[in-house]
Amino acid sequence: MTVQDNNTPAAVPARPARFGKRALAVLAGTLALCALWAVYEAGSLFTGYTRAHRDSQAVAALTVQLHDAEARLAAAEAARLVDRATYAEVERSVVELQAELQEQRQELAFYRSIVRPDNGIFGIHIQRLQILPGALPRHYRVRVVLSQANRDNKPSAATADFTVMGTKGGRQVTLALTALGSNAHPLSFSFRYFQEAETEIELPPDFLPQKVQLEVRAPQGRAPIRQSFGWRLESA
Repeated sequence: MTVQDNNTPAAVPARPARFGKRALAVLAGTLALCALWAVYEAGSLFTGYTRAHRDSQAVAALTVQLHDAEARLAAAEAARLVDRATYAEVERSVVELQAELQEQRQELAFYRSIVRPDNGIFGIHIQRLQILPGALPRHYRVRVVLSQANRDNKPSAATADFTVMGTKGGRQVTLALTALGSNAHPLSFSFRYFQEAETEIELPPDFLPQKVQLEVRAPQGRAPIRQSFGWRLESA
């Protein structure tokens, strides 16, 4: 039987030292993982910031381009409107010049007919008959222009009368001057070269005028001059 000596120190196990190293290793690994995760998160944040910054720059650039396109579109629209207005103004000027030229041609023909009539017949001629609007509904002004061409340039006198032909209730009707209102009267002329005179007429309700039959009588015993004119209302 072996007797144990109480004075001999007991042996200390080595396992606690190995456990401490293992714990340090686990802690170091954990810290490394945390460091890696922090680096990953930082990288993700930086990448997101970079992308957001790039997206913000792209949005700003697109906004500038959009504003520039809107400005160019507005300028093009304004130019188009100006071109339209200019074209319309030119068209109006051309129409006015054509009307003025036509009027001058008519006036020239009128004066030429006074100096030398186209038919070679001297005496009184009917130059024109105009129908103009009156002050009231169904009221019209009938204007007649007479001229004369003669060799001795003596003044002449004449009287003009007319009738208005049209339909009423589907029937053909001829209205004498006396049936065309209280203001209607024959036209008297006394002139050397040309003269115009007019009278106001009033058409009955539901009467549709078609033409005017004009008759000019000279007191020198000459044959009356008759001419028919279509009903065409002119502007005053």
